Amino acid sequence: MTDLDALLDALADRLAGRVAARLHANGNGNGHVPEIGADKLLPADEAAAQLGVTRRWVYAHKDRLPVVSMPGRTLRFSAAGLQRWIGRRQSNNQRGGSK
Repeated sequence: MTDLDALLDALADRLAGRVAARLHANGNGNGHVPEIGADKLLPADEAAAQLGVTRRWVYAHKDRLPVVSMPGRTLRFSAAGLQRWIGRRQSNNQRGGSK
């Protein structure tokens, strides 16, 4: 490995770290900030079962749920994000909120 190769590798590592940090800070484009660490990405039927709704409801409300777009128009839902979403809904209901 030449000095130039080592420099390019170091630069690529720094750039990748900065991009990852920026993506984490800005969320995935729908207002949901992804978790760092282990999280299970669920298909729509499992997300629906976790929420106690239909698959159709999950797809209809995907803009309000913690969702990741995968290649080929596939969606996956964050299990941890869904638990937080449920918790927020329960808190809002207890306070008399409408969301």
